[in-house]
Amino acid sequence: MRAVPVPAELVSDGQALAVIASLVGQQLGLRAAFRALTTLDVRLLDHPAAHTVCMELAALRTAGAVLRRGGPRGVTGRGLTQTMRAANEAWRDLTWRVPEGVEAGLAVAERPSPEAVWAFLDTDEAIPLEARDAPPLWRPPVLPEDRDTESLLATLSHAALRETANRTTRMRDGSLHALREACAQALNVPAEVVEQAREGTGTGQLLLRWILDEGGRLPLARIPRRWGRPLQDGLTRTDSALAALQRLGLVFVGVGAVSGVLEVVMPASVVDVLADHGPPMDVRLPGVEIEISVLGTHPPIWRRVQLRGDASLADLHFAIQDALAWDGSHLFEFYTADLARTPLGGLPTSETLGVEVKDAWTVSMRSVLRVPGDTLTYLYDFGDDWEHQVRLTRILPRPLRHRRQLVAGARAAPIEGSGGPEGHARCVALYNGWREAPERAKQLGDWDPEHFDLMMAKQGFDG
Repeated sequence: MRAVPVPAELVSDGQALAVIASLVGQQLGLRAAFRALTTLDVRLLDHPAAHTVCMELAALRTAGAVLRRGGPRGVTGRGLTQTMRAANEAWRDLTWRVPEGVEAGLAVAERPSPEAVWAFLDTDEAIPLEARDAPPLWRPPVLPEDRDTESLLATLSHAALRETANRTTRMRDGSLHALREACAQALNVPAEVVEQAREGTGTGQLLLRWILDEGGRLPLARIPRRWGRPLQDGLTRTDSALAALQRLGLVFVGVGAVSGVLEVVMPASVVDVLADHGPPMDVRLPGVEIEISVLGTHPPIWRRVQLRGDASLADLHFAIQDALAWDGSHLFEFYTADLARTPLGGLPTSETLGVEVKDAWTVSMRSVLRVPGDTLTYLYDFGDDWEHQVRLTRILPRPLRHRRQLVAGARAAPIEGSGGPEGHARCVALYNGWREAPERAKQLGDWDPEHFDLMMAKQGFDG
């Protein structure tokens, strides 16, 4: 971004306001470009240079707001020059701490529209309160190009390594060398990698599959915000899918040694294990449309989703979980919809229905749902016994561009842990003013059995 010329003498309030507007536009453009290039919001960084940038922009905004209201000028060319010199030095300090290429990106940053600048001058923008608890500015490591597990682990801080070791080996403390050695040993055992990959939520699994589809390397900027794309979110939001995968040692975030941009990479050994564990990935297969109905609910609760043709039963499991807002805290199993109830896939554990069950990650969905009209049963929570009918409604004419889409549905999902279909019926009765226990209706919170917002649900499902 080219520097804005500041006259040595300002001959009128109008000229002073025009110069301030240009300077404000430059700073807003830099702020937006910095966030786009690094995924960091400069207003939330606990770093002296970031504070300087925010303070100088606030000073410009205050001076501009005074002039806009017709107040006394009190603005000089020398003062504006000093303000911009301090801001520019702070920006240079910030770009030294982030990946290469950011400085070049800032040099060509676009200014916002004049309307946006005037709107900014007319508002009293405050630095968000979260800044008080913000972490220090993070300087991302350079990731090895070969994605060797030991080399990637060497990029982690001691604190991050302890967290990963605790998750993968239950080792809570130790020297850097001991922690790295323990993590590397765990992440090089295929069974341990598969076990780690089963952790987390549907959105985490979706992100994991996406990174696998890309060969184990994905630019950070391509990851949607809801998965924890911003580095700031990855550091402060422990519930983000990206942060969860980092803690498990399945992905690492840093600067690509060749690309020079922020990337999410998966160790090469992890890619090999996970690619071999599930059914073959084939993006050329036509997508499928699946209808899921919660059995025993009246009127029925249902969702219709579209999945990729190479989806596994595990992918279907997570799609059901996210479509119905289950929290994934219980066991599950797929079995045939006939009287034989033959197990098809689930979690390989001794707590199944009494028959050894295949790992759902290894079973192709199309191997059991072959033609429209085929059905199977999905059981979730072996205590509440939530049974779902899963029906293949149609095979789409072409492959899906994304892994999954939510296309339709009706009624709110049951409340987790409410006691199965009978408990759900009691919840509905309570909502409708069941006279025998009206005070218990407060336990339902804002749950409305007839409410289903498709657009809102798609935001947390599609990907």
